[in-house]
Amino acid sequence: MILGVFSLLQRRSAVAIAPTEIETLDRDGARALNWARSRGMRRARRRLLWHAGVLGLCLLGVGSMYWTPVGMLVFVLLNALIGMLLDCARVLLTLRGLEHSHGREYRAEQLLNVALAHDAGALQRPQARSRPAVLASFGLAFAVVAISWLVLLYLDRLGWQAAFGTPLLPLLLFLASTFRIGIAVQEIRLARMLTTGTREIYLEVDDTIGVHLLALTAALLSWPLGDAALAVLAWLVAATPLAWWAARWWWLRKSSAALSRRVRRTHPALAQSDATADEARDEF
Repeated sequence: MILGVFSLLQRRSAVAIAPTEIETLDRDGARALNWARSRGMRRARRRLLWHAGVLGLCLLGVGSMYWTPVGMLVFVLLNALIGMLLDCARVLLTLRGLEHSHGREYRAEQLLNVALAHDAGALQRPQARSRPAVLASFGLAFAVVAISWLVLLYLDRLGWQAAFGTPLLPLLLFLASTFRIGIAVQEIRLARMLTTGTREIYLEVDDTIGVHLLALTAALLSWPLGDAALAVLAWLVAATPLAWWAARWWWLRKSSAALSRRVRRTHPALAQSDATADEARDEF
């Protein structure tokens, strides 16, 4: 989801569930459920596994290779920077696919919110977050990354030369980057070859913005608090994206279960059939 991290900081008041929303839920709920199970949760699991891998490499580096907190922070930051560079390629080559994928995600999320509230017997649901704008979100991420790197390089608080002297850090960074680039190239190639919507493609701006803002905060706080605080903050920077995607996966699992119960009541024949790839491409 684009800029989903900022939705945590946004006060979202409850609004009444309108009758038209229930009608939309009954009409398009099956498609939204298919998206959540076949694409939304799959993406959340992949991001969760990726960030678990990054955190695992940090644990390996600190435990076996004597990485410093600075080295670990640099490793996480540069991984996020690679994500920003890959987003540049996605925007340049597959903008239409990005807008379609994020738009579908947004529409499905609204139906899942309604289903979750209605299943609990509530008459209200959380207010919808802002509709994602691909170019605006990418521009914001680019600005955050540029400002963060300029400030960090100016302060020289992270000690880049010392960080790259950490054993095997450049090698692990190269291997992780090569793996990510290979997957991204295949993802972009398929998105360009196939009909729009057949293969979904997403930006990574949430992870990029979150990591850079946390790293900048850690570098600034380590001045008055000292190096011991930097060690704790570095682990916070590495673990936060993992926690975010774990929460995202759990919410999709819970809301899709609520929507599934609704679909079984309103479309019993459809609920008994398996979702197909054609249904996954249906618009809603």
